[in-house]
Amino acid sequence: MIAMFLIIGVAAVVMMIVMIGTDGNARTGRHPELTQRLARAKQHLNGEAEVPARFERLVNRHR
Repeated sequence: MIAMFLIIGVAAVVMMIVMIGTDGNARTGRHPELTQRLARAKQHLNGEAEVPARFERLVNRHR
C-alpha cells in the first residue's frame, strides 16, 4: 500500500517537471516557489546539482 503511494508520488513529481519543461520555460509569475523547487529537483534528477550537506551527513551516519 505504501509502495503504491510512493510510486504515484514519484510519477506526479515527474509529470510536474515535464509540465514545467526541461528548458525552464515555465510561467514563473503564477507559482514561483513551486517552479524553483521543481527546477532544483530537475537538476538533481539530471545529476547536475550538488549533493545537499544534510543528505551527506545522513548517509555517512548510517555507514
